[in-house]
Amino acid sequence: MTDSVSERSVDFYIKHNISPVSKDISDVEVHFQKRESLFRHLGIIPNFLKNKTVLEFGPGGGHNSIYTLSLLPARYVLVDGNPTGLESVGKLFAQYDNGTTQFELVESFIEQFSTSERFDFVICENVIPLQQNDPRNVLQCVAEFVKPGGVLVVTCMDPVSFLADVLGQLAGELLVGPSMTVEEKLDVMRPFFQKNLDALPGANTLVDDFMMDSVIQHYPKEGKMQSVSDTIDALAGDFEVYASSPNFMVDWRWYKSIHGGQTQYNQRAIEQYESNIHNMLDYRCISTAVTEEQSAEIRYLCDNVFEATKKFRIDRDLKYLEAIRADLSQLAEIVSSYSQKTADSLTDFICGVDAFLESKPWPELNSFAAFFGRGTQYLSFIRKHSAA
Repeated sequence: MTDSVSERSVDFYIKHNISPVSKDISDVEVHFQKRESLFRHLGIIPNFLKNKTVLEFGPGGGHNSIYTLSLLPARYVLVDGNPTGLESVGKLFAQYDNGTTQFELVESFIEQFSTSERFDFVICENVIPLQQNDPRNVLQCVAEFVKPGGVLVVTCMDPVSFLADVLGQLAGELLVGPSMTVEEKLDVMRPFFQKNLDALPGANTLVDDFMMDSVIQHYPKEGKMQSVSDTIDALAGDFEVYASSPNFMVDWRWYKSIHGGQTQYNQRAIEQYESNIHNMLDYRCISTAVTEEQSAEIRYLCDNVFEATKKFRIDRDLKYLEAIRADLSQLAEIVSSYSQKTADSLTDFICGVDAFLESKPWPELNSFAAFFGRGTQYLSFIRKHSAA
């Protein structure tokens, strides 16, 4: 069975009749606490959704959605192009039915979904970036369904925040042979990625689902990132940033000075994101000791690695692997000035690349196992009552 390099995640799921986004919710109380913490970062208190209308695009298996259901919205519409995922959502919602919420499952791709209804709360997690060559258009399709004064929640990513995931995908590619079946690949990669997940506090993703969704699947050749700045810019006409997770936005202004043309919520959010982009690289460190030049170089090198990894996964040309090695060496040198842990993880991964190039056994990479970036960032927005 071959894997396409041009399909969206939902196409991959439909092709393989899977929904590889399950989570361990055996302790549902802890799961709900994690979701509450996310919503708290985003400025959404538990009582906010009571008796409100909710629209969710791409609920996956519904494991996150059952928390939203527990907040007692009056109406909850869930839209997904993957029938296997919707089947899982239906089963979970039947199990956690609150006796109050009217819910509706709709099988549709985002761009094809249509309704005259506008919602108090619209959420779309981990769907838009990388799946499309025009994520801006998909984002605007999602945002269309938010009523004035309503809240939109979406996720973003950039080559810096996603570098650890990109290197994980590359590691998977180096561990397996191109002719292996999907099942054989999973068997070979499982010990490596289980160790990675075990090193991440709070992780509740099942390892086989993680590998199918993040490693076996190839993102579209023309798939693009959708950074925080890209997202704010795409929505700036009708929306203002409300909050973020991780919460990198700080506003020391006196509230009485924030009115009219002085609000500048979107501009300030972009400025604070840009000045903190180096902190997206590794969740273990937060630093202010980075120059604008270093920040720009970090972004440039991470983008190079992302593009070269996509190309290597298509044709396995070693020139891309050698370019990745060179860029990671430069990146490790830069970040060593403010985070030795990060530099050590990058250097450790280079050892894996060297082992592959020299046809040696794949090393343990214990330092790399603990390396995770702030992969996706959540943003909440408020829709203006009238367009600016």
